[in-house]
Amino acid sequence: STGCRNLSNEPTLRLNSYLGTMSSIPVSTEFLHIIKAPLAVPSVCRHQLDTCISCLLDCRMEDTADSSASEGQCGTLHRARHCPQAWLCSLGRPSSPSATREDTLMAKQKDDIDRDRMPFQVLVIPYRNATPIQYAAFLREDSNYWQFIAGGGSRGEDKVQAASREAEEEARIPPSARFLELQTVASIPTCHFRARLYWPEDLYVIPEYCFGVDASGMEFGLSREHTRVEWLSFSECHERLHWQSNQVALWELNERLEPGRA
Repeated sequence: STGCRNLSNEPTLRLNSYLGTMSSIPVSTEFLHIIKAPLAVPSVCRHQLDTCISCLLDCRMEDTADSSASEGQCGTLHRARHCPQAWLCSLGRPSSPSATREDTLMAKQKDDIDRDRMPFQVLVIPYRNATPIQYAAFLREDSNYWQFIAGGGSRGEDKVQAASREAEEEARIPPSARFLELQTVASIPTCHFRARLYWPEDLYVIPEYCFGVDASGMEFGLSREHTRVEWLSFSECHERLHWQSNQVALWELNERLEPGRA
């Protein structure tokens, strides 16, 4: 990937030492495959892998010092360090002695979701008729930035079906709502998705298809992915959004609904 660099010596040396002196602690074969041959897994940019190795080793050292360290504590470390691929680090973590059957089932469920995750993304912009038109922006729970409804397609879905499902899951917008497909299509690097491990090795970006949905008169119910939703004018929403791809899709939708007023 452009801008990626080789693994720095320090994390690599720490990794070699870790594997040599702590081999009694189980590490998943999937994780070993990635860390020993990162180029074989194009989804993991080298600088991201570098960060993950350091993050994983720090977490493991804490686990060794305190065998009762919980998965949640490690997750806090990941977030505090802004680990770009916390999921990768989790591949290398052994099961906690206190792991419950529910934990195991949840992990399997996540893996099944990744296997069924199709290589395309959808973006849905709820709007409501007002003067001016208002757009709903959502504050992410895990990253604390504003965006629209977004998610991936599942096996057997087309992009319209995926957009409808995501809108219902994340904001309780019914499938009967009027969806408007936009021309805007963004490209997203596959290294941002766990499911990349199940996609073709020569796939480097996936498309993000964009939709508007008329949510006039609707009351939203937020999923766990978001903590807040706000109705904003075009200019307010455009300024609030974190991703440029969201801003481009918003501009197109606004032009369709209120030509020339952006």
